[in-house]
Amino acid sequence: EYFDTLTTDEQRDAAEEDEDLIHCYCNELSESAAASDSVCVEYERARQLATLLMFLAAFTTMFTNFAVEAIIVRMVKHEKHHSKDNLQSSLFTRVLALKVINLGILPLLFSSQFALDLYGSDAELVAQNDFTTVWYETVGST
Repeated sequence: EYFDTLTTDEQRDAAEEDEDLIHCYCNELSESAAASDSVCVEYERARQLATLLMFLAAFTTMFTNFAVEAIIVRMVKHEKHHSKDNLQSSLFTRVLALKVINLGILPLLFSSQFALDLYGSDAELVAQNDFTTVWYETVGST
């Protein structure tokens, strides 16, 4: 049977029996209906927490980029450049390097297998299939 061909009550029963189907059932409901449905309460809390963490990570990255750029601009002004072109070139190179590290390299590094091994993650977490409820609760929220 395909889950989407079941009636809403049958989907709810299937989700109660198999927790891997909870996201299929809860995603079809409106937010208010999912929040009041006993099957979806924990799933909705985890989804809201994942959304909050995603926005917090985005805000932290944005704040860090602005702060680093402001610090570099102040520091470059104290260097003894022979021309404004040299000053701008130095500023551009440093800001670019730090933003590439902050926006490109760090996300790749922290989501890599090396980072999972370094942080001592559970073997179950590393070996699990993507896009399951456990994946969304752990890795998918980053």
